[in-house]
Amino acid sequence: MKRTPLADQIQKIDIIEHVTEDHYRELLAISRVYLNSETETVNFIDLFEEGMLLTIQYGDQQKTDLIPFLATGEIHHKVRHLAMTAIERSSDSQSQAKHQFFDVLHNQMITKNICRLTLKSSQPLPIDKPGYAWNFSLTTFDHIPDMAELKINEQRRYYTLRQAKKSSATVAFNDIAFVDVFLHGNTPGSVWSRNLQQGDIIHSAGDYNEKTDHLEQGNTVLIADETSLPTVAWLLENWKNPLPPTVISITHQIEDQDYLNNSQLPENSQIHHLHYSNCADNLLQILETIPQIDSVWGAFEHHAAKIIRQYLRTQRKLDARQNRVKGYWIE
Repeated sequence: MKRTPLADQIQKIDIIEHVTEDHYRELLAISRVYLNSETETVNFIDLFEEGMLLTIQYGDQQKTDLIPFLATGEIHHKVRHLAMTAIERSSDSQSQAKHQFFDVLHNQMITKNICRLTLKSSQPLPIDKPGYAWNFSLTTFDHIPDMAELKINEQRRYYTLRQAKKSSATVAFNDIAFVDVFLHGNTPGSVWSRNLQQGDIIHSAGDYNEKTDHLEQGNTVLIADETSLPTVAWLLENWKNPLPPTVISITHQIEDQDYLNNSQLPENSQIHHLHYSNCADNLLQILETIPQIDSVWGAFEHHAAKIIRQYLRTQRKLDARQNRVKGYWIE
């Protein structure tokens, strides 16, 4: 098979690091579906326009092969499509979608453009998992449907758990979830979230949990826009590092800066409020004023995240485990 190098080698490094560090489950599913079902470990070796080069280990054998993409388009889209297809086809119980249903109890605006969904679950909710998100189907039900009623290819969006708690002292586990959603125009996710009301039943086809353990020591920086502020809010309220963080909050409208309350910040924390315009340039200016940066977590617009990730890699010498900056959306 032809192997055409990517024109943007920095993007290649970003994708390989991101998939390896944050999506190993999906990487393992790809190798088990398309190379060998007995794969024990997998290494993402290289990336070409035509596919992903993986090395797998199974038993005492090792194999390196190129797995062709199934879709066309931008390279990140082709990688994501291959991963999603592998997950759907995988028979590995760890890779199967975790279907979950929620009752909508309340829907309220907490800033000008961020709404809070109060949901009730019959399954235990996470206790200490900042950056935990569900892959919600953009539909509603008036009853819990059979699996056969669920559409495999329906539109979905990831939305982040802001907080979980018990509905009463007698409940054995956290069953109430607060999920905060950024509403922006008439996008499918915004329309769905805006129209949810008490009594609706909604469905999640999977979940994802950000990795944030690297923030527990050293000088840290948190960067978030409206889509990732719920993760930062949880981190700040449960801060485990003896050193306070530097926080950079990015919003399109100044009214949404109210999302992070000063009372949430650990003592001596620094917070910078940025408008979305010229996001990457303004972020770089702030980062260059910080003498020591040991670890970063951030999630915001894809192209800006790419610039910041490269700066942290080349200028601050952060490896992939300490440089967890990613794009949550593309302008």
